[in-house]
Amino acid sequence: NGGFYMAQEIELRIQTKKEELFLTWLKENALFKSDIQQIDYYLDRTKEPYFYFDSNKKLQSDYWLRIRTGNGSCVLCLKKVHRDENKNYLYSDEYETEISNLENTLKIYENLGYYKAITVKKHRKEWECQDFIIAYDCIENLGNFFEIELKPSNISYDEGKLKIEQFLYSVLGKEYVLSKGGYPSLIYSWNQSKL
Repeated sequence: NGGFYMAQEIELRIQTKKEELFLTWLKENALFKSDIQQIDYYLDRTKEPYFYFDSNKKLQSDYWLRIRTGNGSCVLCLKKVHRDENKNYLYSDEYETEISNLENTLKIYENLGYYKAITVKKHRKEWECQDFIIAYDCIENLGNFFEIELKPSNISYDEGKLKIEQFLYSVLGKEYVLSKGGYPSLIYSWNQSKL
């Protein structure tokens, strides 16, 4: 629609050894939405970068500026991160709009002093079930993840997180681990480990 919108993003990202069980459950209980290849370009500023390192030497940012391509569409997105008093991630406000020309958009940002800092290549399958959007992501050089996102609603972050955890428990019990950090941070760590 070319429109611009903001949504509060409440999601959990997990990895599980019971991948096949979860995928089978989704095939039987959820509405299949899409199967796409995506490339995410995360941009940062050359001067006054958004990216920084936390006390655990993990890459962080309070503003993730991303251009996502896939399935013939191109979307510009800014995720504005909210953190608790201990600087732990809580949730993001997400602002998105479609763009028609990837190369020109990148050139605009390059001329404003931005550069492509991190590229995430993924194969994503997505389902809808109850109040959730569930993605199965196969990330190049990282592995496989499930992202469970609550559809936009007026509940608090804590209520939303609890709702996702209850859903996960109903399908997987305790057979999963939360993935700390977003794909850009994980990709950055992987790249550093190869140096």
